[in-house]
Amino acid sequence: MFDYSQILAATEAETAASSVVLHRRALEQLQDSLAQIPLQQQTAYREALVRCPQLVKTESDPMQFLIFADFDIWNAATRIVTYWEKRKELFGERAFLPVLDLSGNGALTGEDLRLFSTGSFQLTAEDTVVVDRSLEPDGVDFSIESAIRRDFFILQLLSRHRVNALRGKGYQFVIHFRTSKRTESRVASKTMELSTKAFPAHLKAIHLVLDADAHLGFVENSFLFFRMWQVIPCHFGVHHCGTPAQALVKLIPHGILASALPPALGGSYQSSVEFPRFLAKFGFVATATTSSIVNPKSDDRFCALKCLHEAICLLPESEKAAYVEATRRASELVETESPPLRFLDFDDFNFAAAAIRLCNYWKYRVEMFEDRAFLPMTINGAMGPDGEMALEIIFCPSGWSVFTEFCCKFLVRMFTTLFGGDQNVHFSVGVEAQEEMHRTFEALGVTREGLPKKAGGQDGPMEFLASQRLEEGDVSVTNVEVTSSAIKAMRTALALIPDENKVAYLEALDKSPELSEQESLWESFLRFTGCNATKAASMYAKYWEVRKDLFGNRAFLPLNQSFEGALERKDVTVLQTGYLMQLPCVKSGESVLYCDGTKLQKSTSSLSRARCKFYMLSIMSENVISQMKGFNLLYFWSDPSFDRVFKEHFVDTILPVMPVRVHQVHILGLDLCPADVFVESSMEARLNTTKSALDFQHVLGAPAVKTHVGTSREDLLQNLLDYGYLRESLPKALFGRLGFDDFVKWQELRVRYEWGLFTNSREEELSARYLIPRNKLLLHEDESDKVERKRRMTIILSRRKRERERNSLETLQEEAMEQTERNPNTRLSFTMKFKLIALVSVFGVALAAEGTFSDSGTGSKDSLSTDDPATIPPSDLATDISGLGLALSDPMTGTPLETGSPSETSYPSETSTPTETEPPVDTGDEDVDVPDVNVPVVDVSDPTSDATTDSKPSKDMSTNHHNDDKDDTKSSKDDSGSSGLTCGTCSAETPGDCVSWIYAPTFSDYRVFNFICGCANRITPESQCLRFADDGIADVEEFAVNECGVHLRCDVVDFDPEPGSHSCTGICPVGFGCFARCSTSCAYNIACTVIKTV
Repeated sequence: MFDYSQILAATEAETAASSVVLHRRALEQLQDSLAQIPLQQQTAYREALVRCPQLVKTESDPMQFLIFADFDIWNAATRIVTYWEKRKELFGERAFLPVLDLSGNGALTGEDLRLFSTGSFQLTAEDTVVVDRSLEPDGVDFSIESAIRRDFFILQLLSRHRVNALRGKGYQFVIHFRTSKRTESRVASKTMELSTKAFPAHLKAIHLVLDADAHLGFVENSFLFFRMWQVIPCHFGVHHCGTPAQALVKLIPHGILASALPPALGGSYQSSVEFPRFLAKFGFVATATTSSIVNPKSDDRFCALKCLHEAICLLPESEKAAYVEATRRASELVETESPPLRFLDFDDFNFAAAAIRLCNYWKYRVEMFEDRAFLPMTINGAMGPDGEMALEIIFCPSGWSVFTEFCCKFLVRMFTTLFGGDQNVHFSVGVEAQEEMHRTFEALGVTREGLPKKAGGQDGPMEFLASQRLEEGDVSVTNVEVTSSAIKAMRTALALIPDENKVAYLEALDKSPELSEQESLWESFLRFTGCNATKAASMYAKYWEVRKDLFGNRAFLPLNQSFEGALERKDVTVLQTGYLMQLPCVKSGESVLYCDGTKLQKSTSSLSRARCKFYMLSIMSENVISQMKGFNLLYFWSDPSFDRVFKEHFVDTILPVMPVRVHQVHILGLDLCPADVFVESSMEARLNTTKSALDFQHVLGAPAVKTHVGTSREDLLQNLLDYGYLRESLPKALFGRLGFDDFVKWQELRVRYEWGLFTNSREEELSARYLIPRNKLLLHEDESDKVERKRRMTIILSRRKRERERNSLETLQEEAMEQTERNPNTRLSFTMKFKLIALVSVFGVALAAEGTFSDSGTGSKDSLSTDDPATIPPSDLATDISGLGLALSDPMTGTPLETGSPSETSYPSETSTPTETEPPVDTGDEDVDVPDVNVPVVDVSDPTSDATTDSKPSKDMSTNHHNDDKDDTKSSKDDSGSSGLTCGTCSAETPGDCVSWIYAPTFSDYRVFNFICGCANRITPESQCLRFADDGIADVEEFAVNECGVHLRCDVVDFDPEPGSHSCTGICPVGFGCFARCSTSCAYNIACTVIKTV
């Protein structure tokens, strides 16, 4: 006979062994699946593994999750990760303490324990929870967070029992309503979210038991629970019971035991005995109820939006197609015209209902407006004139009054039925009744300003839209504190944006994570949107799209002027024209941007202009006040074509993605012909056209757009002074005090800041005016950092030298403009100066030419800013340029100028040396060997002249940054110091004795000074007077290396190898072009420090 007991035992042992192997394999696969989940989603779970690994095993048993998911490995893995994510979200740092601990030392706080100890929620069996809200004390308000954490504790208890994880089984809620206490919707929705997404336990059924005298509670709460759980796949029953026995009879058929029900529901569970035992089992002590109540404020806003998004994902594709299309094509429009929070508030945070309502909104909107549905709901948008007009009810007087009165009475009955009371409905027949209706509204507290024009008010649709835009643009200047939770919410919102809408951001995240993840940039977008994470994330994604479109592959480099960032060399060249300038902040703290299109040539690259605008707006957005209130824009009128390009770049493309607002706009125009008879061509008409074309008022929502027309620059200055601007903070183009040299200093300060270089104390005040932060001085640097810092300082100082030529030209033009503005009679004086500029251009010199002339002919430095035009005789100047054949014109009027009669003009002879101009050497920003520069020698004298054009060879002097050029020409000077050069007109042997010598420098990487005889007899470079060098030290501005010729009267003729062995005390007689006076001992063996200029 077979021993069936042994066979059965062997079979059971084999099954058990197989089950163990199966479970072990499932656990291994579960670990593999957890490793495949993105790291950012399992942050809380990984932190728990490190901080409390034993708690992970006991309170999130992996086998329980596997059984619940029917050994669906991926489902179990995602549920475990979600469990710890929700746990960390609810409990914060206490999430890593035991939840099943009521001693006060666990995850539950004192308030949580106090709420739980009321007994309103009791686990009466391993699968039954009895809820009786009447046990909660009246007059004590518990926070929503405490209620959710209490429910978390209950769900944690239920998930310990294996039966609740089995399919077909589960736990049941018995909710006994004996009072009219209203259940908080967010508590119910959050509890359902935890139950369905985080815990490994099935919700089998929910039973609402209502006493005979609790009808109000039934109406409110049963409807609430039905709404919240209508999408939950569980049984939902409502039982109206007059006696406890009736309740027991109705609940027993659902598998609920009498031992699990309190006497109030006909059961035998003694709460007074069993519940204290339950509390003691988990370490509850009486003193815990008296512990301090912790009620931290939590921001549920983002969590609610996330739940709404998940609810939308559950809807059928046909129902949410329009909404999805709207988020793809006009995400900002979804946020502004259908804010999800508004739908959540309306539906009392019922995520399912709010999701359906929001999707239906866009569904019907697309059906009504078709493709225009994705435009703003304005007259210029979806309701545009080319679309269908909305239906309108018109109340007509006279013959239609009877019919209208009948319709109105019908409406009165309808509204009275809905809202009650005739006082809620007001109507009138005929225009004569508008005043009566207006008085009725005034009695109700509705003013005329709040009524439309048809009802006797003041506002029409255009006024309403304009006021709405102004209200949206008028943002409080109070600083919005951006917390780490707000940044975290923005990151999550950014993750929810479809990948096709954030391609550039993802590329930036891959190529330059330190740039794309820069928190200061994130904070600016959050502060701009009032910590609206969804809107900030949408703007940030579009910001990178525009940045990529403008800069291409360089978009992922830092925004700076170093040539090594996003801006290319040609872009910085456009920026260096000063057509966009940051001016010092006004008293109220707003940044100021000045735009002057007259400084640009029409051939300037449009792309470079757009990049400069992007860069300058980025600087504007660094000011917190500009993010909240806005910056001020001063727009100097130049040309209608410039207006169109400016609007396309600035207004339409870049500004909408920048975290900065426009506060004030001043459009400025200079009318030099105020008596223009053509009104349409007047400056005022042009500025109004520009104002309309740029559309600042509507597009930017700027609260103030002003136009200023002045017959002089002083008029424009006075207009701006009336708005609180200071003359010291305005450019000279507006009769202010800021010159082009100030703009150059600003550029250098920006580069220093962007490169992380130390700014010395002398520049601290200037940095503060432009809100440029100062970099700290690093006391300890690595050798590589020192080398890099020195390289960057070398580039900055080298640039500074090359910029002197352009700076001189701009300064001369500003001086001419300023003097002409003060006294029109000085125009002739400055016309002469511009002739010198033309002279320089003839010799290939991109530099301003400045010189002094006097009747005495001493060549000393005289002021050119005199108001007396007789200081410079026109006849002398005509003689000066007569031999050059220049076609000059008045820079103020454009009319040709005469340069002397042909009979008085001397021309170069056929045997004279042709003029050769060495083009400037662009050394970039690196140290390179500079080729030798052969200074041109132009002989315009009589060919029979015995004079020679020899010059003294220069000494070879090397510095840290530049190689000096070497002149190999022969020297013919005699022992007495005379050069042997004689002016054919005045017989002068030295420049200082010549009647009219013109100062005309030429440039390469350093300076070489030529001296041109104004008598047009001979042009000779007597020596290379002044070169510049530097040693890369930030606080040392520059050194002047003087190798003087015989006629420059400087005491330093040679250098001693030992520093400090001599001093330079001489004065260069040629004029202001040379740094004239040096008075200090030489240092570094190479230079005298220039400390004073005469």
